Parts: sequence; structure tokens; C-alpha cells
Amino acid sequence: ENDSDLENDDERRNKLVFLSLESFSHAVEADPSQGALWTQLGLLSLAEGDYAKAEQCFRTAAQRDPSLVAAWCNLGIALQLSNKSSEACHMYVKSLSRFKDAHQVYNNLGNLYRHLGKLPEALSAYQRCSELREDYAILHNNLGLLHITTGCFDQASASFQRALQIDPAMDCAKSNAFKLDLLRAGKVRVEDGMVS
Repeated sequence: ENDSDLENDDERRNKLVFLSLESFSHAVEADPSQGALWTQLGLLSLAEGDYAKAEQCFRTAAQRDPSLVAAWCNLGIALQLSNKSSEACHMYVKSLSRFKDAHQVYNNLGNLYRHLGKLPEALSAYQRCSELREDYAILHNNLGLLHITTGCFDQASASFQRALQIDPAMDCAKSNAFKLDLLRAGKVRVEDGMVS
């Protein structure tokens, strides 16, 4: 591809994002009671890196429809991405008191604990996620990252392979498995980063 093709792709993407944000904003104005619409608007804002707006949308979604697991789960993500770790942790724990079988919340709580260096807590959250949904590919990718952090490279490799067995197209697991091979060969360091 040449530069003009990339610029055209960026322009098309930006236009689609703008139209999507505009459409969901109008839908929310037309019926502000619909938590699912607020959740979708929050997801778009999250994808655009507007974490404050995403947080506001997910809070509104959870207020409008407290049964929406996605609103609660994504509120935790927005808080985490805004570097509000203690609030994110509180939100995940609060979500789990409401939705005891929400595997995705356990996965996200595990990610938060891993980033905070609370590795036993991260492992516990990931294990609970696995008990609820063993075939959750992103969980196995995240477990692989945890195993790298603890120096358990064989377990990390097995986790990335399990993720790819579940979802052969999972780019982050492919990248992490490749980086793990480089790490084992001494060609990169853990600090060079893996893909969450």
C-alpha cells in the first residue's frame, strides 16, 4: 500500500467512527433509558481513547440497566485505563458481587492484579475465570503473560498454544508466543513488552 491508500483508510475509519458516535449519540438522546445504547457509546469512546467519556457512558448504562454485565465490566476497564486502579478493583469486585459467574470480569480483575504486581491474586482470578469458561482464548493469553512474569516459560508457552487452539486468529497470542521464543533465545528481554 502507498501513503495515499493509508490516508484514505484512515479517513474512512475516522468517518465511520464519527458516524457511529453520532448515531449512538442520537439513539441515546431519543431513548436515554436504554442501558445497552449507553454501553455501545461507551465502547466506541473506549476504542477512541476517550476514557472519561467511556467511564461516564458505562456508569450511565449501569444505572439505567443494572443487569448489564458489559456495562459493569467495561466500566472497570475504563477506570483501569484511566490509571484509577483502586476504583477499577472496587468496580470489578462490586461487579462480581452482582454477577458471580461473570468470567470476563474475573479475567479483567486478573489483568489488573497482574499489572499491579499482585501475582497470586492475578492467578486466583484467572483460575476462577477458567473454571467458569475454560475455552476463553484471551484468558489463556493473559495467563501466559502472568507465567512469563513469574518465569514459568513452559507454562507460558502452553497457555499461548491453548489460546491459539481456541482462536487460531488471535494475533496477540501469536505475537506473545513468538516473543517468548525470542526471550528464551536471549534475543529480547521481558521488559521489551508482550501484548496484552
